[in-house]
Amino acid sequence: MNFLIDHNIEGYARILLGSIASQGWLELICLDFITVKEINV
Repeated sequence: MNFLIDHNIEGYARILLGSIASQGWLELICLDFITVKEINV
């Protein structure tokens, strides 16, 4: 599942992804956080 992350919430997205990863959920589901900067390249 892809999530588009705006520059205003990049810090919150990192915290959320770290929390999800530390609980082992990334082994069960595929998450991808994409920033607006990455799309505009």
